[in-house]
Amino acid sequence: MLHAVAFLTVAQDTTSSPAQVLRSTWEELARIRSARFAAVWTIRGRLPTGTMVTTRVDYVFVGEGTRFKVALEQHPPPGVTGAVWQVVYDGSRHSALERRAGLLLTRQQPPEGDMRLLPNPLLLPLEWLSKRSDACPGCYLQLTDLYQEQRLEALCKNAQWEDRDRPDMTIRIPGTGLVLDGESFDFLIQYDKRKRWPLRIVRAGHIRRMITETKLMYQEGGGSPPVAWRGIHRSFDATGRLMADWSYELRDVEINPQIAASEFQLDTNAVRTVWDDDRRLFLQTSSGYTGPGPRDLRRTALIVLVAVNVGLLAVVAWLLRCRRS
Repeated sequence: MLHAVAFLTVAQDTTSSPAQVLRSTWEELARIRSARFAAVWTIRGRLPTGTMVTTRVDYVFVGEGTRFKVALEQHPPPGVTGAVWQVVYDGSRHSALERRAGLLLTRQQPPEGDMRLLPNPLLLPLEWLSKRSDACPGCYLQLTDLYQEQRLEALCKNAQWEDRDRPDMTIRIPGTGLVLDGESFDFLIQYDKRKRWPLRIVRAGHIRRMITETKLMYQEGGGSPPVAWRGIHRSFDATGRLMADWSYELRDVEINPQIAASEFQLDTNAVRTVWDDDRRLFLQTSSGYTGPGPRDLRRTALIVLVAVNVGLLAVVAWLLRCRRS
């Protein structure tokens, strides 16, 4: 179910500049002030043997302005224990609870590029605004990024037509100033020429043809801003071989709902140990606690993040199996 205002179609105007097209996409999505949705992610990664293995992630998001709450449960291949995260920022405190370990990590402000979070599917049409790079591999777009226009203006200023004569017109954004997987890149954004909405976004490397590719699928007449109910993101190695793909399917999307402050509260029933990330000390410990420490959990989160984006999740699973055998 989608709750949104009526759909608005931007008529094709052959005199429009690439900057105008990109800004029209941003203006549609900047209407989002709050959101609630559930999504199922299916992530495949390649083993050293060449075999692809699959992990499913159940993902629930509630957000309004700077506040958000995410519930994430991983279902990895057999033999590997997946994490169950609940991540909350209520506007004054950031908390991340790994429910199976009972370990709560708390800090005043959300970390830049939170390693526990997946991309927000509602914002993937603006993937070209993302600052995700080797320096910040978890810097996916958040709702607050929609209100910061400085990067938007810089990218729009450099945008140019790549191909506008085919049914699906393409815009190139050169000189992003970012490096991903060791290579600088341009963005290529392929638009539906009739509705002016992104269908495909590519990080085109200056050496390899594609570093990543994102394809988005919309529901016809679905509202404004249009929601990509399904999508797939692929990562490639230097030879062009597929290393990972992760796809999602959205469910029960609400755009601009009223959200009570109580929805940004953490479920503390599972908390046994509390770590203050700002002061670097334990605030609470439970006797007999044998779960991973904060450093181990951050390392695990980083491994999962890299796996999602570069295809190494399967490698981690394979190494863990080898270690246990």
